[in-house]
Amino acid sequence: MKDTGIAGLETGLKYYMLPTTFIQGRAEYQFLFDSSNSAQDNYDDGAWAYTVGMGVNF
Repeated sequence: MKDTGIAGLETGLKYYMLPTTFIQGRAEYQFLFDSSNSAQDNYDDGAWAYTVGMGVNF
């Protein structure tokens, strides 16, 4: 079995609507690699992942 790594950049925003309730959005750029050489080669072939959510702190 061959191991594969994933790396990328992530940014996001969390906004509290109430003291314990928030909404959030996040965008992440991900790319796969199995060696340091393939990480550099695969950076341009990555994919964007988006997340939107709501949460409660208790």
